[in-house]
Amino acid sequence: PPDAMQMLILRRANNVLLAEPATSMAMRKTGSFPLKLIAPELFRSINLQKEWGEAFKTKNAIPQAGLAVVGSMPKNIVQRFEEEYIKALNWYKNNPDEAGELVAQQIDFLSAQAVSDSIAHVQLDALSAQKSKADLEAFFTILHEIQPKLIGNKLPDEGFYYQ
Repeated sequence: PPDAMQMLILRRANNVLLAEPATSMAMRKTGSFPLKLIAPELFRSINLQKEWGEAFKTKNAIPQAGLAVVGSMPKNIVQRFEEEYIKALNWYKNNPDEAGELVAQQIDFLSAQAVSDSIAHVQLDALSAQKSKADLEAFFTILHEIQPKLIGNKLPDEGFYYQ
């Protein structure tokens, strides 16, 4: 993304695919002096979540992140982690300015403002494996039909989904 963003800003590319917060960073950079004198006007043109839903006749959401429990762990610890994660995610979504500051303190190349801006443009949900199972199975089925090697040539078994 940094190379793609730079190529776009310098007019060496007409279109690029950027994820957040890179999109928000690019939009902030091109709107400020002196870059705004040479950079093109940027805008968000495609929502990949929406396009995925339309292309594959499914929800406008791509299941794209997860947490794994490796080995055995008491269920109460996993449950407590899930509860605290949901609280933290809700805080993050409801406090974009403070969240942006915290993220920027930990990741040097991200600006607090870009992270803050990006929060409004991403779908962030905390769902259990069981609540996500149908969506994940649909996603894995599509990937398997397109290129089985992407998922190890087979769909995940029941052990993949934490219960």
